[in-house]
Amino acid sequence: MEDLVEQMRHAKERRYGGLMMICGGVLWGLLALMLLASILNGQGSILALVLYGALLWGAIEIGKILTHAYIYGHYVLIGPEQFPELHQMVTEGAANIGLPEAPKAFVFNSAGLINAFAHRLMGGRYVWLTSALVTPTPTPKSASLSATSSGITPPGISTGA
Repeated sequence: MEDLVEQMRHAKERRYGGLMMICGGVLWGLLALMLLASILNGQGSILALVLYGALLWGAIEIGKILTHAYIYGHYVLIGPEQFPELHQMVTEGAANIGLPEAPKAFVFNSAGLINAFAHRLMGGRYVWLTSALVTPTPTPKSASLSATSSGITPPGISTGA
């Protein structure tokens, strides 16, 4: 499993991840030093910092909830009934890389700005595909329905006659 993930990983991912960890550590360290200096100088109030931190946390949580509601209200959830081929691809891909469960996948209309993206939101895994990336293909059932109405039998479809 680890070998498969390593094969799929971009060569520069570890370098960029390390740089992000260093930058994040430096920024958090500076914040801690500034907080400590303001407390020691008597200019800072821990209560104000806690209040602002709680407000920021609350705003982030509300944003997550609203984003979740927007996605489920405006996007099409890929499942066994809607886009079954895509659902199978998502579940097989998740199994191939060793995920315990497949991410929830959605199709949305973005006018071709991006193709797809993945994100963790509120503890869940999500994949979004644009409608420009997903093109409808006829299934044998829809092909046989159109064949019956047009009188043409597509290859591989039995008319039962």
